[in-house]
Amino acid sequence: MPFPKVLFIAHNFYPLKGGAEYAIKTLLEELSSCCQCFVVAGGENKKLQIGKITCFLVKTIRQIEECVERIKPQLVLTHGPLAPFATTIAKNMGLPVILYVVDHCYFCPTPILMSSCDKNCNACSSYKKNKDMFHKMREMFSRVDKVVYDSKFIRKIGVEFYGIDGPVIYPFIRLKDSIVKRNPAKARYISMLKLMAHKGAQIFIEIAKKMPDKQFLAAGRKGAEIHIDSVTNLKYIGDVSPKRFFSETHILLVPSVWPDPGPRIVVEGLANKIPVLGSNVGGIPEVLAGGGILINDYQNPYAWIKKIRMLLENKRVYREIAAKGFAHTKWYNFSKEVDSMKKIIQSVMGKPL
Repeated sequence: MPFPKVLFIAHNFYPLKGGAEYAIKTLLEELSSCCQCFVVAGGENKKLQIGKITCFLVKTIRQIEECVERIKPQLVLTHGPLAPFATTIAKNMGLPVILYVVDHCYFCPTPILMSSCDKNCNACSSYKKNKDMFHKMREMFSRVDKVVYDSKFIRKIGVEFYGIDGPVIYPFIRLKDSIVKRNPAKARYISMLKLMAHKGAQIFIEIAKKMPDKQFLAAGRKGAEIHIDSVTNLKYIGDVSPKRFFSETHILLVPSVWPDPGPRIVVEGLANKIPVLGSNVGGIPEVLAGGGILINDYQNPYAWIKKIRMLLENKRVYREIAAKGFAHTKWYNFSKEVDSMKKIIQSVMGKPL
């Protein structure tokens, strides 16, 4: 009997850029032992084979519909800005849909302001401009067969905005792909992943400027508006493998200035026995509290510098924080998260995998 077909539809998938794309790729790789896995995502018109995952990159909603008709999946998994369209297409074809909620795009056009707003959306100019889209988002939440959240923080927002509860399944992180045997002589950098404004790039740059005797490292994407040429002690290495990044990292900073849902870099850093400092905002406390250092005054560079110097000047404290962080990662169970999603897929499809 052929494996059931599972189709993932999203705005972004390939090339892999963010944690969400990597997490979904990992999930589909795990599902490929019991399912035929397909992806339809935005991009240049082409078909790709990524391992056992068949991926179609398309430009229009009509092309998405054509792909669904051609693939004939038994279930659609979706997230992101295209989710309302994917849900409508699937429902018109009588297909069950699972919505995996991994960020704020369903609730707010300016999530960087969500930490301080009063949730009075009708008074918000940004919301008014996008009101039709968020009406579609609200409608979609009630139409899908199952809503799954990737953190308790995001679930809380989903319940507050749309009254829709659902299970929490944390991002699919195969930690063995990130853990590296670190050489203390090389791991000398104070590091950050993704020099993006909402990720706290400017805070990171200010910290580097105020600590000119220390070496800083940034990897991953960099916003076009972020300028670092004058910061001589900051090395930018672009997109590199997780193992390369962590092999050179002595202290990891996660200085997000928006309500970050719960960045995977926190778990990966702790698993590498690297002390992690993170902004006390969004979902970061959910994954870091008890295992790293939360910065309450996270928009103040000196609040970060104080904790960084504590770690650099006291080897015992450094070792204790690193060990505590590593022990903290035991809460994350990759197999459990995958099995939980498999059970939901089976329940929604009404057949075993």
